[in-house]
Amino acid sequence: MVFRTPPKLEDKVCVGVIIGAHSIKGELKVRSFTVAERDITAYGTLVDEHQRPFVITNVKGGANKGLMLAVEGVIDRSVAEKMKGIFIYADRDSMPASTEDE
Repeated sequence: MVFRTPPKLEDKVCVGVIIGAHSIKGELKVRSFTVAERDITAYGTLVDEHQRPFVITNVKGGANKGLMLAVEGVIDRSVAEKMKGIFIYADRDSMPASTEDE
């Protein structure tokens, strides 16, 4: 996989990236960039790097084993596989206040 830098989006913070497909139902394997993996669901409305809504309907996994997310509109594995490498963002205002060393 070719790694790339997440695109910068105004007033957004990158909280994860899709790393693959998980099942025939279209679940996504996601690498969360949040302190606790499942916190990716704690920041309100998410968008992908193209500013499209990223609505999570179910979460499995976590505890450093990776997340499997069911996402609205992703209905099968072929759709999920095409999303590999897409970054996920939360509104900066929904994030907790940062400390000096962050």
